[in-house]
Parts: sequence; C-alpha cells; structure tokens
Amino acid sequence: MATYNEILKQIRTLRKDLNNPTKEVGPIRKQISILQDRAEAILDTTKFNIETDETTAIKNTRELLQLKESLLTATGPRRSQLRSRYINLANKIAHGNKAPADTSSGPYNSPIITQLTSGYALEEATEPRVDFKGLLNLDTAVSAPSSAAGKIGNALSGLTGDEYVSGTGSTAIYHGLSQLSVNYWIYASSTMSTFSHAMSIGDNWELHHQGNGSNSTTTYKLYVGGGKWAINQAGLSISGSVWRMFTVTYDGSLANGSMCKWYVDGVLQAHTNASAGLSTTVVDTNNVFRIGAANNGGQPMTGGSLIDQLSTYAGYVLTQGDVSNLYNNGAGVAFEKPRTL
Repeated sequence: MATYNEILKQIRTLRKDLNNPTKEVGPIRKQISILQDRAEAILDTTKFNIETDETTAIKNTRELLQLKESLLTATGPRRSQLRSRYINLANKIAHGNKAPADTSSGPYNSPIITQLTSGYALEEATEPRVDFKGLLNLDTAVSAPSSAAGKIGNALSGLTGDEYVSGTGSTAIYHGLSQLSVNYWIYASSTMSTFSHAMSIGDNWELHHQGNGSNSTTTYKLYVGGGKWAINQAGLSISGSVWRMFTVTYDGSLANGSMCKWYVDGVLQAHTNASAGLSTTVVDTNNVFRIGAANNGGQPMTGGSLIDQLSTYAGYVLTQGDVSNLYNNGAGVAFEKPRTL
C-alpha cells in the first residue's frame, strides 16, 4: 500500500497531466479524487493512532500511581502481585507504552535485563541520575558529587567526603522483599576510609567497603539491620587502580548462613562471619535509596572512589550464570540504553 507521501506525489503528477491537451481530463480528475480520498483516510488513521497512544499513556500513568499507593499497605502474596504489575507497567511506560522488542544477543538477552528493576549508568554530571527503567531516578545530591571517566562512559565521582546521590520512592519497590540482588563496579581509592558505603536501600540494607585509610585492603560487609551482618569478610584487596565488579544476592527464605552470596569480578567469594538472626525481608519504611552513603546519609564512600553501572533486581536472586553475563569477560554491561526486557 502506498504511503501518504507517495500518494501526494501521484496527485502532483496527475495534476500536471490536466494541462496536457493530449490527455482526457475526466479520467484524470476521477483518479485524483480517488487518491485524495486515500490520503485523507491515511491522515484519519494516523490521527486515531496518535490519540489512542495518548489515551494509553494517560491510563498507564494513572494505573501506575494507583499501584504505588496500594503497595504501601499491601502484604503477602497480594503485595508480590502488585509489585510485579508495578514493575512491568513502569517498564512499559519507560519504553513509550509499548513492549520493547527483544533484539539483543549475548549477555543482553538474559535475566540480567529481563529481571532488571533499576539500572544506573551514572553518566550525568548533575542530578537527576537517571534510572533507564524509569522507576527511581536519583534526584537529590549532597555536597555535589560529579562525574569522571568510568568503567563504561562516565561514573559517579567526587566522593571525597559527604557526597552521595539519593532518590525517594523506593518503598513501593523494595519494602518487604525476601529476595534482592545488587551489582556495581567500583574504582577504589587508596585512601578509602574505615566505613565507605557503596549503596543503601531503606532501613536495613547497606553495602560497604571498610578500608583502613591507607590502602584498599578492605572488609566487605552487607548490613541487614539491627546490628546484623549478612556478610562480614576481611582481607579483600581492591587496590591497583583497576575497576572491580561486585555482586551481592540476598534470599531471606534460606538458612541464616546461606542467605547471602557475594561475587567479585564474577567469582563467588567465601564468607563465614554472618550474624545470627538475620532479617528475612528488606525493610524500607524510610523510603530512601542512596548511592555512595548509608541509609541515614552518613559514612559515605570516601577518598575519591568511583562507582559505575549499578543495577538492582527486586525479587530475583542472580545466578552464577547471570553474574558471569554481567561481568561480560571484564567488559561489563551498559545500562544507559534499553536493549530488551
């Protein structure tokens, strides 16, 4: 079927023929009339599609807001159903209210994208630091962190004191989760302080690198609230001016010592110092998500360290295969462009 522009071209050609004394005018006028009707039909269809897309966008946005309100009070299986609907709908809105095509291959065509909740490329020099999935942009900065050359593109930098970025609205996504995974790249400074938080979610979920201020041999910890450490492992060296990838998974349904796993550069690490009586869910009543600081804004990442390509997976435990795909033979995976869901 001819396009609108192709039909207009045919009409212009026929109108020229009207001035040709060797041509019969009647059939030409009839053909022009038919083509004009076709052109108008195309315009009407296009207008209808645009209006339909606008109506769908408004409807989806309204439903997303309603779901977010419902998540604040829902519990149990109902909350899980609402969260799944919330994430799927937000994904759809982020991609123009249409399900994006699966056109990727390799590491992009795997759960590291299909199960992704939020992905931060951290390309921006100022706020907001955009979540490409559109769920939770980081719109608040303390002490103006900036950007510098990162693992992929730019990274969050300027983390020399009390700098961090923060977003509100995480309760609807993370509160009450029994499973959660986080992945990020870090370029550790040799002057990292005793407590340097990479990120935190809500009241009780914090990841930090405990340096000694003179080198980057750290104790890596996952705090899950109430003075409890799910991971508390010393002796990891991340110095040497190189980017390292950290991955942590949390499954509150498992036994205390098996609840969490952590990986460095795609390799599973040992940990034997978990506290007793760990929380079996993520608690997020203070409604906060921070990169570069603890959940109260304290103990920030220090010493000029850099963080890049941070991603979260709500309700999903990354497997060894997923972690290997994220590492991607040391190249990492860029989250600044939606590839597939």
